[in-house]
Amino acid sequence: MPMFSAFGCVLASYFVRGVRLHQYFRRETEGQYLKSFSIILSHNAWNNLLPARLGEISLPLLLNRTFQIPTLSSVAALFWFRLLDAFVLLSLAGFSASIFFLSPGLPLIMILGIFVSILLGMIPIFATLMINQTRSRFTTKTTPEKSDSWMKGIKRQLIESMPTGSGIMFSSFVLTWLNWALKIFALAIVFSVLSDLSYLYGVFAILGGEVTSILPLHGPGGLGTYAAGMLISLQFLGIQSDSILSAAANAHLFLLSTALLGGGFGMLLRKLS
Repeated sequence: MPMFSAFGCVLASYFVRGVRLHQYFRRETEGQYLKSFSIILSHNAWNNLLPARLGEISLPLLLNRTFQIPTLSSVAALFWFRLLDAFVLLSLAGFSASIFFLSPGLPLIMILGIFVSILLGMIPIFATLMINQTRSRFTTKTTPEKSDSWMKGIKRQLIESMPTGSGIMFSSFVLTWLNWALKIFALAIVFSVLSDLSYLYGVFAILGGEVTSILPLHGPGGLGTYAAGMLISLQFLGIQSDSILSAAANAHLFLLSTALLGGGFGMLLRKLS
């Protein structure tokens, strides 16, 4: 039963990511959520399978082919999503580290650590507000000057493609937190069942694995690096055994299996819709 609950939560996280994409490109994807959902499922599968983040290329390609969204707009959206993902994940990791390492006898430092972690998760919002101010400088020129370099032109288009409305920013922010809460909750259940460790240890281990997944370089499917991140995080807590290694590897296989199943379903859904 716990494994079915975990599987359901992972699928729910995919659904949330589909909503995030659909909300971001709401004008282009209006009334076509299933296509947005299928793109997320396919993109997630490619991203899990290909090494060195090469799977990220699939999102701009799929958005262009399905909704004719310009590549630079898709790249800007991908940058925004990954910025949110990275800082929310680091915020969760800092939050759990504050509880595990600073709670015994140091309540004030623990509270400070939690506060800093929450601020870390909100950095993308502040960064986007700064980008919007920069955008106003770029848009003071109605048309690019001939002397502008092609690099400056690309920079202009990327900045102009970043989210402007507070509604898009806020919904992306909330949906990112919800996505990671569902995913971490699900995988922590899987790991705790496989390792016989408590759920909180499972959360800490999964966060260690997920931190490795946002690194620019990793092997196909994250094989080796994901489980290593889980083991290293548990070693900080003084936990190490052969059974933990097996549980970490199997938890990662569970994640890859759901990604592949989702990718197959995404291809079928795209054909049907």
